[in-house]
Amino acid sequence: MKTAEKEKLKAWAIDAGVRAIKTVAQTAVAMITVGQAVSEVSWVNIASVSVVAGIASLLTSVATIDLRSEEDTETDHDDEKEEDENNG
Repeated sequence: MKTAEKEKLKAWAIDAGVRAIKTVAQTAVAMITVGQAVSEVSWVNIASVSVVAGIASLLTSVATIDLRSEEDTETDHDDEKEEDENNG
């Protein structure tokens, strides 16, 4: 793996981790009912659902991984343009 790819992967991992943590926190807050006593809150249920939401966030983030170099990306765009011209 090239250094640029490692840097992109590291940046992606940090971003994905931050999004997952935010998702866990937002899910936990959303599940706490306003006006409910602390002793009545199902903390196990909140933790369980929040962790699952965090895992779903990480899995969704996998779709955003792009470790290709800029040269590879430009080549892909050129190929797409050529296909459009041939099909148009």
